Amino acid sequence: MKRRAVFAGFALTAVLTLVSACQQEDSAWMIKRAQLAGNENLRLKKEIEQKDAQIALLTQQKDAKYDKIVKQKDAEVAVLKQKIEQTQQKIRTLQEQFDRTSEQAQRFGMENQRFKEDFRQKDSQIAELQQQVNLMDEKNMRTQEHKMIVSLMEILAECGNKLAKYEPVEALPVIPFSVADANEPAQQK
Repeated sequence: MKRRAVFAGFALTAVLTLVSACQQEDSAWMIKRAQLAGNENLRLKKEIEQKDAQIALLTQQKDAKYDKIVKQKDAEVAVLKQKIEQTQQKIRTLQEQFDRTSEQAQRFGMENQRFKEDFRQKDSQIAELQQQVNLMDEKNMRTQEHKMIVSLMEILAECGNKLAKYEPVEALPVIPFSVADANEPAQQK
């Protein structure tokens, strides 16, 4: 029994030694593994910090480029707005000129119509006055002829009166004429 107890004790010691060795091995392995994990964690942490720094730098570069692009675009938009404003001003100026020109054209058209109407009226007035002048010339000619006839008749009457003093009255033909008859205008035909 004693032997058995010793053997059992020995076996137990061997098992405990084995378990302890396994545990030590496991523990060494765990420590090594923990160290490896810790080293890897430190390396990863440094890499993460580097990545964070790189991200921050790239973010800064991106923001700087974005700001530069935004400023360029804002400048381009400002230039385009100014050009649009200038173009709109030119359009307004051209529209005002067009409106003024249209108004002038309309006024000139109306004035032209008035001038044409005045021209027609003046033409008809000229024709009417020309007709009156022609009529007056004709009347004037008749009046001149009438005056000449009257004058000749008066001269004839005087001559007849003078001759009547020297010659008997029977020798001259009697012309029934008086100055009042001569002053009456000839009837128009």
